[in-house]
Amino acid sequence: MKIGITMRIDEFNSISENRVSLDINWICFFETFGYRYQLIPYSKIIRPDYLDNIDIVIFSGGNDLSEYNNNFVNRIRDESEFQLLDLCIKSKKKVVGICRGMQLINFYFSGRQKKIDGHLKQNHLIKSEAKWLTDIKLVNSFHNWGIPYDYLSDSLNAMAFSKDENYVEALEHKSLLIRGVMWHPERNTFDKLSNEDYFRSQQKILEF
Repeated sequence: MKIGITMRIDEFNSISENRVSLDINWICFFETFGYRYQLIPYSKIIRPDYLDNIDIVIFSGGNDLSEYNNNFVNRIRDESEFQLLDLCIKSKKKVVGICRGMQLINFYFSGRQKKIDGHLKQNHLIKSEAKWLTDIKLVNSFHNWGIPYDYLSDSLNAMAFSKDENYVEALEHKSLLIRGVMWHPERNTFDKLSNEDYFRSQQKILEF
């Protein structure tokens, strides 16, 4: 399996530079399972050949949606990734959204989100009956924006919720091969788990 993954954009005002980057934990995740991968940086024009030989596209975390935090890097990342999501749908590629990527999917299909507390640098329980989430009960959390159930797009199904709240933690499209999670499967925040054991607990997210 070959995976394409988008990259966050970081702004360095002191040197008038913007950079694309990806957490190296993603590389460790892919190499654990022998997945081939291709990095997909920001591009003003997304060409159809970007997806040649790619089976799954991951829309990674980092940054906010410009609709909710309107700055330069958020705007240009949205511009690029909305084009990419368009192309994924037209090309019938599988899509997985991670954190911001899940928010992007919900917004793309006319969903909304709201500012929330208690979900930044925290681990918390989730509840789900989805088969691809049966091994996952406790997740990490690195976001300030959440999706209450009544803010979820009508095109999407909620697949997991935060245990004590009504925030959607995982979703799937009702007819397309698109899913998302609000936590980071590449980021092991659990002291008692090796990286390999943690990655294996998350592998089903990419299996559909």
